[in-house]
This record gives sequence, C-alpha cells and structure tokens, in this order.
Amino acid sequence: MSEEVVWGRKLLFVFALLLIAVSGCLGQQQAVTGPVAEEKKADCEQVQNQDMRLVCYLNLAYELKDPGICDKIADRKNKELCLGRVGVATGDSSLCNRMSNLSLRMQCLYAVERSNP
Repeated sequence: MSEEVVWGRKLLFVFALLLIAVSGCLGQQQAVTGPVAEEKKADCEQVQNQDMRLVCYLNLAYELKDPGICDKIADRKNKELCLGRVGVATGDSSLCNRMSNLSLRMQCLYAVERSNP
C-alpha cells in the first residue's frame, strides 16, 4: 500500500473523528475577535515545533471560525482538514468545496448540512 493511500486513510479517519466530535458542539457560538484573536494568531506563529504549530493553527481556525488561518498551513492535506473543520463550524459549505479529496469533501458537506437544520 502506497504511503499516500495510508496517509489518506489516516486523514479520513481523523476528519471523521473531528466531525463526530464537533457535531454535538455546533451551536450559535460567537467567534473570538479583536486583539484577543490577533494575540492568539501571534502565539501560533511563535511555536517552533512544526507539528505543534499545525495543531495550534487547526484549533485556532476552528475557534475563531477563520478560514484564512488555514492558509498558513503549507501541507495541502492538513490545510483541507482545517478548511473542513471551519466549514462545519461556520456552516459554510463553500469551504468544503475547496477540498480536493472527494470523500472528505462529501463528509464535510454532509456535516455542514446536519449542522444547519
């Protein structure tokens, strides 16, 4: 099995878990804005460890409901994971449509649909 297939399966599994985790947490939550948001963005940029910086960006994009933070992630697969999380959190299916992996895109669209009854 190729490394890309294995990575894709891992990513699919992680995304599915994230969708399950956030599906019960999606309300009309307010995004953090202003100086607090800027301070949190600066904190992520200061993280030296690449994996920890990725986690910081993923969590911050979700918390702030800001897909622009996903653009700071260089790896395409993780960037798409980020976009999917923000898409589900905001109910914005256009973010799901930016995902190149069809299976993940469909899961994202389904989760967005479920979060907007």
